[in-house]
Amino acid sequence: MDFPRLMHIILGSVLTVFLVFTAYNLLRLALAPGEKRGSYAAGARRFAVYSLILFVIYFIWIAVKRAIF
Repeated sequence: MDFPRLMHIILGSVLTVFLVFTAYNLLRLALAPGEKRGSYAAGARRFAVYSLILFVIYFIWIAVKRAIF
């Protein structure tokens, strides 16, 4: 397996896992009682930021892969 395909698989898999964690935290936030919403909001925000960063890295990698490989 060549390097570009391996990186594509790894980045796509990690992005998928982080999107699932973000959805899970948003669901916990939506169903949480009022006094626990602050802690759940922090977790949801953290995973949303990580997912956004990974999304940008993933699409930069796709652009690099198309330009170079």
